[in-house]
Amino acid sequence: MKGFHRLAYISDQVFYWDGKIWYTSNGFPLTELVESAGGAIDEWTFFGRLLWVDHPPVGALPVSGPRGLAVSFVGPRLTRRGIGGCIRRLPEYLRLLRSCIDNHDVVWLKANFVAAWIALPFLCGSKTYRVSHQVGDPAKIAVGPSLLLPPIRLLAAAMTCLVHRVADVNVFVSRQLADHYGRKSCEPWICNESRLRPDQIVDPSSLPQDLHQPIRLLYVGRLSPEKGIPILLRS
Repeated sequence: MKGFHRLAYISDQVFYWDGKIWYTSNGFPLTELVESAGGAIDEWTFFGRLLWVDHPPVGALPVSGPRGLAVSFVGPRLTRRGIGGCIRRLPEYLRLLRSCIDNHDVVWLKANFVAAWIALPFLCGSKTYRVSHQVGDPAKIAVGPSLLLPPIRLLAAAMTCLVHRVADVNVFVSRQLADHYGRKSCEPWICNESRLRPDQIVDPSSLPQDLHQPIRLLYVGRLSPEKGIPILLRS
């Protein structure tokens, strides 16, 4: 990461502005991310859908970075959610996306997001360092009319592969995704976003001694096969 100073994070994510603070539904550990880059990043730009609200939605988290990091937000300014507003502001969306790519040293692309697919023409000939990051399987998209899902999934998978092809580094959250979507000529990085802190690990001495007593189990996450819930229950 030596010599890289301006990073653009490009996704379809919605960022909420209440007039004072930016919020989003996913937390971003910017302090940890910047430290892992060895202090080489001093500007961080989020490209996404910017939504003006009176109050952030329940569960939204404020976005802030460590002291010395300039954090900014770029994207079409919307007053309500939905694809309609983005379509109406498509020229502005494209102009801002191209400018964002041209004015940054590193582009972090969420590979299976539409924003990364739209960015492909602007990446051709660009000298930015490109990181593709895949967090899900586009072949399992469940959004849209059931009759159109097969072609939508095929298109999404093909576009995701193209993003990886133009990237300098491919990052995946699992080896399975890397084997299916990664380039054969590029050794991928496997980096799962789920992290356990020491204070989240239970001390065995604090567990009930009588293992025959029923235990109470809390699972927080999506009820889908890849989460391994049957394995959790068997364990």
